[in-house]
Amino acid sequence: MKKLLLAGLGLLISACIFAQTTIRGTVADEQGRPLPGASVVIAETRQGAIANEQGAYLLTNLQPGL
Repeated sequence: MKKLLLAGLGLLISACIFAQTTIRGTVADEQGRPLPGASVVIAETRQGAIANEQGAYLLTNLQPGL
């Protein structure tokens, strides 16, 4: 039983460490019009995306804490 609890705890900790985050949003100008082709980059990283025709972007597989 103790080994099973330790294994479960280890699995839970691993899941938390390797959890990934997704960020989505829309880029728009002051009048609310979408800005297709806009670059969205997380500061001090090389992770980013380009906004589509509707100004929407999606950043996936981000590590928590970025």
